[in-house]
Amino acid sequence: MDSSQRNKFIKQLLTLVSDPERMGLAIDLFTDRMAVPSPSKAESKPTNKLSTFWGSTPVWGGIGVLVGAVASQLSLKLLFIAVWAVFVFEFTRVGFFTVRAKAIIGNFVASCVLAVVFLSLYEFSPKPKEPATLDQEADAVVDKAAKKFPWLSSPQKIIVPVSPPAHTIIDFPPPAEIIELPLFPLHVGETPGINVEFFNRGEFKAKVGLLGAVVKVVITSLKGVFKKYKDSIRLIDIGGVINPHTGFGGGHSYYGDPLEKDDIDKLVDRTSALCVVGLLHWQDDTGKYETAAGNCLTRESSTSNTFNWHQLPENNEEHKLQ
Repeated sequence: MDSSQRNKFIKQLLTLVSDPERMGLAIDLFTDRMAVPSPSKAESKPTNKLSTFWGSTPVWGGIGVLVGAVASQLSLKLLFIAVWAVFVFEFTRVGFFTVRAKAIIGNFVASCVLAVVFLSLYEFSPKPKEPATLDQEADAVVDKAAKKFPWLSSPQKIIVPVSPPAHTIIDFPPPAEIIELPLFPLHVGETPGINVEFFNRGEFKAKVGLLGAVVKVVITSLKGVFKKYKDSIRLIDIGGVINPHTGFGGGHSYYGDPLEKDDIDKLVDRTSALCVVGLLHWQDDTGKYETAAGNCLTRESSTSNTFNWHQLPENNEEHKLQ
């Protein structure tokens, strides 16, 4: 196009612009009024403004902060995982890599790098404190009370008087004859049998251990009888516990050698006596003890047929065992 043609085109264009009718005709020919609305009218619609608001980056940032605040109350770890997943999804959607093979490898590497970053952030992020348990709250209350009232944590000691160890008494009463084997009348070949019994005459219970006794016909002089026959006593374990004030004790039956005519004559003329010598081992709260038993049956007088039991000096003597 030469200069004369260019000047002619400019003049026609100016004429067209200056004439409204020709301008309207040109618009009708080359444009569509209904198809292209004016920008000012499109932007003024409420739906367009709502769409613009909903797609705003600050709005979605605020929503993310709100969701994160709620999710952190449930699990901080799950919140980090969810954010990592959003980052990986957005990185993949944007499409940094156009080649498929590179895209797979690149997206995988990026996911791993993001995972390391978020894991590091999780390790250094402050963790929410767990609520105290009932035991911890109770301990805190007790500690607080102990500081305010020290006497509660160290109450005054109550001294309970301790009674001394309880010692009881074991007693051997006069022996009793065996009902099925009466002593009298005395006759040759008779086997004298004696019931040796003991009772708790004290105030406390006693545990019985060993018991033994021998029955002998001895000379009338009773001095030294217990010492003479003590070593011949054979002790056996009878066991049991005897309580005081019950009227019940323990015992055993013992038998001597068959009586000869000389033994009977001496018993009748009062030159001999029928004696029983025994020992009992027992214990209470104060220790172990041994109590002696010694009784002899003699005729009271030459004019009387009455026989009575007489205690030996050692009868009911108590010795503490080591």
